[in-house]
Amino acid sequence: MYCPGCGIEITPEQQFCRQCGFRLEKVIELFSTASALLQKQKKIDRSIAIAAGGFAASALLALLIGVIYQVILVKGDVIPGLIVVWLILAAAVIGGLASYRRYLRKTLREGQVDQTAMPTPQTGQLLSEPFMQPMTSVTEPTTGLLGVQRHVVARTTREGF
Repeated sequence: MYCPGCGIEITPEQQFCRQCGFRLEKVIELFSTASALLQKQKKIDRSIAIAAGGFAASALLALLIGVIYQVILVKGDVIPGLIVVWLILAAAVIGGLASYRRYLRKTLREGQVDQTAMPTPQTGQLLSEPFMQPMTSVTEPTTGLLGVQRHVVARTTREGF
């Protein structure tokens, strides 16, 4: 969260901005209200998605039962009936995966990825011995160049150039 007066980062516990003195009580109150509304909206969206998925699953089940009953049991056409059932199941799986893909894209676009699920790098550990290489000093190449320059200057002054 940032101060609307000067733009520096603030914490929710602050009552005033430490840089410009802006009163932050209303800003934090509005931010928490907006955050609560977003959470409610996410819950409602999730409930709608679950209800739609349940409806689609029940419609698919009814369709499969109808095909199995009419084509396989009543008419006795087993092979065509199984092909139709297979096609319906394949379409359902493809539709479900496409829906899940849209959900993942929306989640990534909104930045709602759970950071705790991602592995954290172990930056506090030292590398093991075989991977360690000695570092050259920053001044070593410069010192070497200065020695070469002194030698060239001394030589040119002796030769009279």
